[in-house]
Amino acid sequence: MTLRYGPLWLNLVRKDLRLKYQGSWIGVAWSLVNPLVLLAVYGLTFTYIIPLAIPRFVLFLLVGLVHWNLFAQTAVASAGSIVDNASLLRKVRFPAEVLPLATVGFYLAQYACALVVLLPAAYLGYGVRPGWGTLGFLPLLGLQVAYMSGIAFFLSAATVRSRDVRHFVEVAVLVLFWLTPVIYEVRTLGGDIRRLIALNPLTPLMLGYQAVLFRGESLPAHSWVAPAAWAALLLGGGWAYFRRQRWRFPEDA
Repeated sequence: MTLRYGPLWLNLVRKDLRLKYQGSWIGVAWSLVNPLVLLAVYGLTFTYIIPLAIPRFVLFLLVGLVHWNLFAQTAVASAGSIVDNASLLRKVRFPAEVLPLATVGFYLAQYACALVVLLPAAYLGYGVRPGWGTLGFLPLLGLQVAYMSGIAFFLSAATVRSRDVRHFVEVAVLVLFWLTPVIYEVRTLGGDIRRLIALNPLTPLMLGYQAVLFRGESLPAHSWVAPAAWAALLLGGGWAYFRRQRWRFPEDA
């Protein structure tokens, strides 16, 4: 997407935010409800019912959940970003690539609201003093945005060809949650399961977030290789597929 479409992208993100919270008393604060509810449910379950030997578990869980939610919600919503806006593509000369990217921007805005409120609160609750190494989450977030953009390009175009893709994504996200180290630590797993988890593109990202935001560590250089490679592969592959299928959009969407 060229820079000249930046204002259009920003307007679409603003429009979606206004529509979602139109008529709501607390507005964008609703973006905190989902991570808070999940945090409460999983926190109570794995602290008191099925206790896990992870210190500061609620903080550990929060770090995983806010970034998992960002990915999962974007993936599910982006599948319909073209077919749900087909009228725009049929009536005017419209840059179709802006639509999946606007979905990414919409959920990124909600993620930012949740992160700036929940993470400092968790740090204060545990008496954690974040250091400069905590800022290492920013390049990780940049790589995650590349992940999500590539997946959004692919899923939005694939859904034009088959509406079943939307339903498949909803199921796949449920399965992928348990294959991503959100509520458990990889080092506690057996060898075979650990190797399976390592094949998940989200695993190196999640491990990076846990290192910088939960343990306050700086990531060594080799830890950036896998997420950077996955980001390039997903973004490049998703964009290539989107471009090949774009001719179908006005007629088939």
